[in-house]
Amino acid sequence: KGISTFVLLIIVSFNLSAQTHTPVYASMTGFSNGYYEYLPQGYWSNPNEKFPVIIFVHGLGECGNGTTDLYKVLANGTPKQINQGVFPSSFSVGGQTHKFMVISPQFTNWVGQIQINDVINYIVSHYKVDVNRIYLTGLSMGGGCVWDYAGYSQEYASRVAAIVPICGASSATTDKINNIANADLAIWATHNAGDGTVGVASTITYVDGINNAPN
Repeated sequence: KGISTFVLLIIVSFNLSAQTHTPVYASMTGFSNGYYEYLPQGYWSNPNEKFPVIIFVHGLGECGNGTTDLYKVLANGTPKQINQGVFPSSFSVGGQTHKFMVISPQFTNWVGQIQINDVINYIVSHYKVDVNRIYLTGLSMGGGCVWDYAGYSQEYASRVAAIVPICGASSATTDKINNIANADLAIWATHNAGDGTVGVASTITYVDGINNAPN
């Protein structure tokens, strides 16, 4: 099972005029009291239209109470791009144009696969989600949560269309690697070799293990 390039990062359209980024003070799981919601242009136009969703999981330094601390989520990654007005309002790939929701929860502390699954359940029940296009990404602690969620079971790995763990703080195990590989999950994993906070060895173990897993 090979690591495949994450199609969401092929960016060809930069129409930013209709972006909205809204703080929502609601709990999606016991470890989260708020999140940022990004809905694409046209979300409300057709009640039957479903949209893909990107779920961004922040790092440990961005943990908070979900209300007065929620701004910390804007420090990095996709929510930072949206906040700065540089996140594309649409992506064109293979002659098709796609628009994405982005949900960025704030967690009070380090969370596990159960909380990530709670977040997915909440989003599916509260938004017009294309359940075949749920994308999970995060950095540092969040990257580790992404690895741990997908690695927990083949069922969880099959629930997401692709993952992008960034400098993920997670211990790679044979069970996690096999669950991800057996789900044939699309992955783009990135990690700075000189990372002084989260060592790169685990990311390398994940990537090599998944690439070398038997078909």
